Order: sequence, then C-alpha cells, then structure tokens
Amino acid sequence: MRDQFAAEVSRLGKGRPLPGGSGYEPKKVIFAILMENGAELSIDTLFPFSQVTLAHVARVLGTYGIDVEVIGIPAA
Repeated sequence: MRDQFAAEVSRLGKGRPLPGGSGYEPKKVIFAILMENGAELSIDTLFPFSQVTLAHVARVLGTYGIDVEVIGIPAA
C-alpha cells in the first residue's frame, strides 16, 4: 500500500518523490473538512458517523506513531 501511495503522490506532485522514497512514514496526517454556511469546526458540527470514523482513524494511526490533526476549511 505504501508503494501505491508513493506512486500516487509522485503522480499528483508532478514527479516529486516522497522524502525517504517508498519507505516514507508520515509523522502527521491532517484531515481538512470543508465547512458550509460559515460554520466552525467542532464536535457538534460533525455528523455522528464522521465523529466515530475520525476517532477510529486517529486511534489506529496513533498505534503507528502518526499524529492526527483535523482542521476546518471555510467555504469560499
């Protein structure tokens, strides 16, 4: 899976390889969530399924030493 991820990043990044090659392991993953109608990102503005999914993903990634950050992106 890492090799596929590295290939996709290379393709989308116009040939720029990941640091460290295909054995690259991220230190942090950032989930950016588009917010509508000027809403602020909070636990109350996420659907319950999204809350559970983000918590699960953060827990799993944490077992690999990967930090998770969630940010809101205001709608244009």
